[in-house]
Amino acid sequence: MKARFRALQVTTLIVAASMTHIAVAVRAAQEHETRDVKLEVEWSVSGDDVLFGYIEAADYGDDGTAYLLDSQTSQVLCISPTGDLIRVFGRAGEGPGEFSQPVGIHVTEDGRLIVLQASPARVTVFSSEGAYLTSAPLQAAEDISLTIRASDSVSGLIVLYTMESRYLANSVENVHRVSSLSIGDASLTTLFSVNTASRSGGYVDTEENRAFGPWALTTDRHLCLAPEYDGYVIRIWNSSGTEQSTIKQDYSPRRKTGDEIAQQKKFNEDIEKMMPGIDLPINPNDRDIRELYRGPEATILVVNSRQFKLRDETVLLTADVLTVTGDVRGEVRLLAPFHKGVDTAFISGDRALVITGNLSAWRAMNQPTQDKSKQSDVDVAIPEILSYRLPKHLD
Repeated sequence: MKARFRALQVTTLIVAASMTHIAVAVRAAQEHETRDVKLEVEWSVSGDDVLFGYIEAADYGDDGTAYLLDSQTSQVLCISPTGDLIRVFGRAGEGPGEFSQPVGIHVTEDGRLIVLQASPARVTVFSSEGAYLTSAPLQAAEDISLTIRASDSVSGLIVLYTMESRYLANSVENVHRVSSLSIGDASLTTLFSVNTASRSGGYVDTEENRAFGPWALTTDRHLCLAPEYDGYVIRIWNSSGTEQSTIKQDYSPRRKTGDEIAQQKKFNEDIEKMMPGIDLPINPNDRDIRELYRGPEATILVVNSRQFKLRDETVLLTADVLTVTGDVRGEVRLLAPFHKGVDTAFISGDRALVITGNLSAWRAMNQPTQDKSKQSDVDVAIPEILSYRLPKHLD
C-alpha cells in the first residue's frame, strides 16, 4: 500500500442491460427437502469476561481471528480462534485512529483492517495488530451528503452500499449505489444504482431507503441483489460491474397479519403527524425476499417472507440454497439452542457469528433496583458472542 492514502474519488461504471446479454433463469415453485444443520460452537465469549456494547459488523482473518466492530464504544475487538481476547483498539473521535458511527469492518488479503465510518463517510486503515496506518474520506460533490449504509467483502473485493443525498428547499433527492471499493487506486466503481428519488418535506421513506432490497456477495465474487418488493427476483453481477443473469421464481406473497398492518399504520400516522402533507401507503404484503447471505461454495442463502417468520429459540435461519445460475439446491435450517434470544447474527460463507442476550441485558440493567420480582432476570441476562462454523455443503 502507498505511504499516503489519497482522498477517495467516485468514478461511475453504469450497468447497461441493453448492451449485454443477460440470461434469465425462471424457475417454477418446487417442493424441496429441508435439511437440518446443527451448528457446533467454535468458541464463545461471555459479557462477564469481555466488555462490549453493540456489535455492528464482523469479519474473520485467514487464520480464524475474528474482528468485531463495536459501534457503541467505537472499538474493534480481536478474538483468537480459541475465543481469547487478543486486543482492543480504536476510540471515538475524528483524529488519527478514531472513528464515529462505524458501520463496517473488513480484512484485506494482506491482513490489513478496513473500518468504514457511516457519516461523514470515511475509510480508516489499521494493521493486523491494530496500529493506525491512514484514513481518507469518500468524496462527493460539494452539495451532496454521502453516507455508507452497509458493506460486504470477499477475496479482496470490498463492496459498499451508499446513499447520496442532495437537500433542496422543500425536498431531498437520493441516489442509492452499490460500488466496489479499491484501496490500491483509491476509487469507487458503481456496480448498481437506482434512479434518484424525491420526497417532499425532507422525509425519506423506509422502503425507499432500501430501494433495491437485500444484497450479498458470493464466494466467487458475484454480487447478488433482490431489487423488487413484490417478486422473488435476484439480479447477478460479476465483480467488474457486468450484469450476467437474473433469477426468478414463482412465489405467492405472504399477507401481513392484522397486528402487523396495525403496527405499520400507527408508525405511518406518527410520521404523518410530524410531517404534514406526507401520505404513506400500507402494503398488505410482506417483502418477498427478506434477506440474502453468502453461503459456502458460491451459493446464495435466500430468506423469503415465510421463512423469515420461522425463527425461534432453536432456529437461527431457514433459507433456500441457490447458485448464481438459478439452480435450487434445496432448503436448509441452521439449528442451535439460543436460550437468551438472538439479537444479531452475521452469516458469511462457512461461518456464523451470533450475539445473544444483549437486549435482555440492557432491559435488565434498566429495571428499577427495587423490583425484586425481576431480580432473577438481571442475574441471567448476560450477553454472549458465539462463533459457529458451517459445513462446506448445505445441499
